[in-house]
Amino acid sequence: MQVQVEQQDAFIKKLSVTLESVRVSGAIDAAFKRVAQKARIPGFRKGKAPRHVLQMHYGSQIDFEVINQLVDQSLPLALAQEQIHAITTHSINPGTLKKNEDFSYTAEVEVQPDIALTKHEGLEIEAVDFSVTDESITEELDRMADAQAEYAPVEGRDVIENGDMVVMDYEGFLGDEAFEGGKAEDAAVEVGGGTFLPQFSEGIEGAKVPGEHSFNMTFPEDYQAEHLAGQEVTFKTNLKELKARQIPNVDDEFAKDLGHDDLNALREKVRADLGKNADRQRKEKEKDLVLDALIEANPFDLAPAMVEDQLNRMMRNAEAQMQQMFGGMKLGQEELQGLRENARPNAERQVRGGLLLVEVSKSASIEVNDEDIDAEIQDILSQAGQSAAMLEARFKEPQERNNIRFKCIEDKTIQWIVDHAVRVEPKADAPSED
Repeated sequence: MQVQVEQQDAFIKKLSVTLESVRVSGAIDAAFKRVAQKARIPGFRKGKAPRHVLQMHYGSQIDFEVINQLVDQSLPLALAQEQIHAITTHSINPGTLKKNEDFSYTAEVEVQPDIALTKHEGLEIEAVDFSVTDESITEELDRMADAQAEYAPVEGRDVIENGDMVVMDYEGFLGDEAFEGGKAEDAAVEVGGGTFLPQFSEGIEGAKVPGEHSFNMTFPEDYQAEHLAGQEVTFKTNLKELKARQIPNVDDEFAKDLGHDDLNALREKVRADLGKNADRQRKEKEKDLVLDALIEANPFDLAPAMVEDQLNRMMRNAEAQMQQMFGGMKLGQEELQGLRENARPNAERQVRGGLLLVEVSKSASIEVNDEDIDAEIQDILSQAGQSAAMLEARFKEPQERNNIRFKCIEDKTIQWIVDHAVRVEPKADAPSED
């Protein structure tokens, strides 16, 4: 096989490939043999039609199959021989196929030009602070207490306030007729909550419990029940019981209820959990800062096909998430195209950043061993909860371990850049224009 390479432009290489006549003739003979075994031609028994007859009936089909076979088999070898890493093949132009003659074709492939690092040490990276403070621990404890809140009967008050829970019967009327779906008994209505329309909460706020109370309200114009959309209705209610949300005190008893010895032990657990989360946030922020600085300091020509490939992956993921979240809903062609164009800058940034990190990892001789991979897997499993067993089985697959290996290389490379960066104060936010 003979291969000649021409650089068409920054991204396109043209390969001229010539295959020896012996190989070509062998492929043609094998194709005729395959066709002869299956061909049904009037006047000839199966497999007994002479070659010139097969040529008349199946010649163009055989030529097509042989050319595709020769190109499919030889192009990867030609690329490997010339050490060309093709992203995609743009065009293939075959020559004439004849027995006992060489066969030639040309192929244009897109490549990513070599990247020369301009600067990767001493990059200016903003200092980030995700330290855990006593205030953040107190806020988390308050959030935990709020999540443990319960509703209890109100004492010394009988007027409904925002945030109360009211046990009630109600029935809605459109004119003089009760409407479907507007009746309930012993319903627990959180005033100001998100379960009922705001107009409903406003209608009972200030009423006394126990007691009967009527109020008018207007359904929104876009209400899902079309027969009620924009309609003014009357609700008649029987208010039975008034409850208020009670948040437990953050003390030793609260800590014991959550399975800890005392409040100090709970605070230390919260501190550790917040510390892990802060470390993850710090790494994510530093990765963004590193990529921005690295891309700005190292401009290079980026192959369009790499961006398109990344966009295709992003769109597949977005569509899968949409279908999972919204019960199989699919976006229209115009919506998908708009989503694709909006995602293009991020796709380009991801590709540029990924290529530059690869070059930095080579320059800095970043290495990853089995211990690094195992530690990363254990960290992922510790956060996986009920999915840990399924993930653990998946991580035993060689390809999954290889994916973790690439992540470890990326993490180590980013940390190397951070360690060799110049820390600068965060930029002040630009004043808003009123």
